[in-house]
Amino acid sequence: MATGAVAGRHFPAAVMKDVLENLRASFARQDREVVLIYRNPVCDVEVMASGLFARERELKPGKHWWHIYRHRPSAPAVAKP
Repeated sequence: MATGAVAGRHFPAAVMKDVLENLRASFARQDREVVLIYRNPVCDVEVMASGLFARERELKPGKHWWHIYRHRPSAPAVAKP
């Protein structure tokens, strides 16, 4: 089961970069699947540039765009005999 996060408030790109770096550190401690649902994604460039998430969908059900991103855990390293 994936962990979910929703973003909808506008904040500067520098703040988004800090959030993404915190997520990177969190994934380093415990990698897991995370779904990010982002309303009016003004920092889409930063999200995609982080390399942490793949954009799965773009929706515009009303006035605002919604982007859905997913982070999938890295495959565990396989020990070689």
